Amino acid sequence: MIIRPTYYAALGSATLTGIGLIYFFAAPITQQLHRWQLLPEPERFTQVYFTNPAQLPRTFEPDGKQTVQFTIRNLEHATKQYTYRVTVRSNVGARVATTGSLLLTQGQQRSLVKEVVMPSVEAQRVFVSVQVQQARSDPSHLQTETIHYITTNKSLASKERGTQ
Repeated sequence: MIIRPTYYAALGSATLTGIGLIYFFAAPITQQLHRWQLLPEPERFTQVYFTNPAQLPRTFEPDGKQTVQFTIRNLEHATKQYTYRVTVRSNVGARVATTGSLLLTQGQQRSLVKEVVMPSVEAQRVFVSVQVQQARSDPSHLQTETIHYITTNKSLASKERGTQ
């Protein structure tokens, strides 16, 4: 079989034309494939965590103050507005210790340090929670993340240790 040079020229020309068309139409093709949901989308999420979990207090002094340090990190691939609320809840009731809001760009994180006043002597255990909300593209849908720790009344903790 004899292969002629014009065959190679045509094959090379067709290959280069195909590569050029793919390069030229790559963006519209990719957009259409995303609309059809045929390409994977990047993960969009928010991280909320206690900055130093090993240093969270295990006990509290009634009517004393504790420092709560938490971090919010935006991995939503867009700038987002976050609101947060720190709540102290015990067997004698619940109250909001502090609230606030912040704006974070993609990849940005902010560590917040908040002081909370613990409940009175009647409280046995206290549930300290940090709730972070972020509005999605649909304003009626809020994404909520909550982290918490539990701490025990210092006098109760010492009584428990004494009976063991």
